[in-house]
Amino acid sequence: MKVYKILPDYRNFWAFSLPMKTLILNLGKEIPAKNLMHFYKHNISLGEKWQSINASFAPVEGVTQGNNIPDISTWVPGALVLSEKSKAEFSELNGSGEFLPVKTSNGPYWIFNCMTVVAADETQSNRVVEFDQVTDIKKLTFNPETVDGKHLFKTDYDGFRSLFCTDDFRRKILEMELQGLIFSDNLSGVFEQ
Repeated sequence: MKVYKILPDYRNFWAFSLPMKTLILNLGKEIPAKNLMHFYKHNISLGEKWQSINASFAPVEGVTQGNNIPDISTWVPGALVLSEKSKAEFSELNGSGEFLPVKTSNGPYWIFNCMTVVAADETQSNRVVEFDQVTDIKKLTFNPETVDGKHLFKTDYDGFRSLFCTDDFRRKILEMELQGLIFSDNLSGVFEQ
């Protein structure tokens, strides 16, 4: 089973914008700010405390060409952003995370907080760790058995920096013609387009 790193297509689509300050103002009384800023690393569920939050889309200066709003994109590591159309197509994700509603001037969107963590195949992977922090990923591999049946997942091996998917998820995105993502088979590489 093939695994892909999910990247946003900022060249062709505007970026989702929800500043952490807004999140802290809305949820900071419920969840300590330090944990909230890195909720994806701590695998914190936000659903019970989530309130209606406003977000927006904006072009990435010097990168984005045009004014297209994505059907599906990324936000912080471990989180996708889906239009209502996209969310309706992915009910199978319910068991691997939570959908959090946001309001935008482009209509309702949903943040998908992925809470599925998969261990890397450490015998086939290579990383650099300095002062207990992952500073570089040289190679990243997953055992097919550990990703079987998973659509989206993240891993502590890369410090929860990326969101990954299997062939099934990628295929469905392509078949449904949902736009806004890039799928890279270079799991350890930096952003490329």
